[in-house]
Amino acid sequence: MSGRWDIIDTPKLLSYDDALAVIARLIEVARARGETLRSPVVIVGGTALAAWRIRAHSHDVDLYLPEISADAVEIVEQEFRASHGASFRLDVTTGENVWGSILVRDIASSPVLGTVAGLELRALRIEDLFLLKLASGRARDIADLDLIAARTTADALIRRWNQQTCVSSQN
Repeated sequence: MSGRWDIIDTPKLLSYDDALAVIARLIEVARARGETLRSPVVIVGGTALAAWRIRAHSHDVDLYLPEISADAVEIVEQEFRASHGASFRLDVTTGENVWGSILVRDIASSPVLGTVAGLELRALRIEDLFLLKLASGRARDIADLDLIAARTTADALIRRWNQQTCVSSQN
């Protein structure tokens, strides 16, 4: 034994309110850097599951913004690692491809939750969450399917799949 304790990074689970604080800080940092941001902010992944009260917590903050610099994301990610652990991730995408091969071309029309720091806040549809997690094939995403399925129907999933397929094939 070396006489010291090895520090193990135990990631802090994030509540929806924690995620909102991170998003508000990201917007604040980007604006302070002179970046012009536009609505909407769309939360996705585990953050959307927390917003829809499907799960109480997320391991990271997942969101879509039409435009944001990688530098602003990195600054905020480093800030929150101090309080949320070294494995904290702020996963921001500016593209429609949220996971894998499914494009959510109408991501900006996801349901409105409110506002954050003056920008419209939306959350990915429950049906989109189900379809994207199913398509990912990752064990941790597959584990969420039963929780999500309890909040939708087979008919709603088929309708959404058909909408996504039609939207994708028209572009």
